[in-house]
Amino acid sequence: MTQRQAEQFEASTRLLHEICRISHPTHEFNGAGSLFATSRLHRALRAHENTAIYDWLMTVFSYQGVADRAVDTILRRDGNATWETMAASLRADPDCEKLHSFWKFGGCGYEKSRRSCNNPGDFHACPLPRLNLRNGSLSQLSFSLYLFFRDAAGGDFLGWLDDRIQKAIGGGYPEIDRELIAPMRSIHGISDKVISMALSDLLLASPNPVWRRLGAEFIVIDRLIHNFMHRSGILKRHDCEHAYGPGCYGEHGCAKLLLSLSRGIDMRRYHHAFPQPFPRFVQTAIWRYCTASGENICNGNQIDDRKRCRNELCNLQSFCERIALRAGSRKSIKQRPLV
Repeated sequence: MTQRQAEQFEASTRLLHEICRISHPTHEFNGAGSLFATSRLHRALRAHENTAIYDWLMTVFSYQGVADRAVDTILRRDGNATWETMAASLRADPDCEKLHSFWKFGGCGYEKSRRSCNNPGDFHACPLPRLNLRNGSLSQLSFSLYLFFRDAAGGDFLGWLDDRIQKAIGGGYPEIDRELIAPMRSIHGISDKVISMALSDLLLASPNPVWRRLGAEFIVIDRLIHNFMHRSGILKRHDCEHAYGPGCYGEHGCAKLLLSLSRGIDMRRYHHAFPQPFPRFVQTAIWRYCTASGENICNGNQIDDRKRCRNELCNLQSFCERIALRAGSRKSIKQRPLV
């Protein structure tokens, strides 16, 4: 590493350390570094209880797209799909062929509001309408996830996960995507972001140090994070300027750069038990600094992206280059290897 590269690396890590300090209080993570881990989840992982893992995932997946407080109220009032209810629903051979296996379930099309599906001849005996979930998509998700556990994972999701993890270790984000995220994309109703965050918390809660190390590297680059890295000058500083999209996960994209820079931040200053490095913590800190539901500082509502940032509420002005987002170059440039 040249002196100039070292100086650039130091400038970027100093900025990221400051945003971690400002925007993400340590109490939001527990000692294992997991956002949503519970004592029940810890016990389930130690005891290899796949049924409890299913129940935990259904709880986590229920929060997507709706305010947390509203979901809390709904789950307390109506309950949720559980492994026990799924197993009971499918104990007898179902009439509908879509319920025969995970691979046939795609295209179920159940809509709670219309009481309809894509196989109306068997609707009268369908178990999906019996679930008291807030919409038909969640009902489809509950059965799709159950069938994935049963069929795609051979009845042992945690064993399946461990096999995939062994293949993904050391391969960086491309292997994480290929081995862990891609197979779960066919589960109804969950996005890559939701899969990544759920798996990250699951792995970070594990007693297995290999799982925890991999869980710390699960990051998702959304538009808020990409725009922050552009505005702050981090992308420009490391010759990684690119448009938001697939390039964020490319060789010189946001994800790889953030993973590299996270190695320069000692997360043990926040909690002695945190994994080192901890890219998930850094990614979450950036997101919370930007999002309207967090610090609400670095986003298009607060900044005129046609000009350099003049947001006086931002505490990072002495660290940030405040590059105009829309005026930034979209031309491809010669890339320099990450440090």
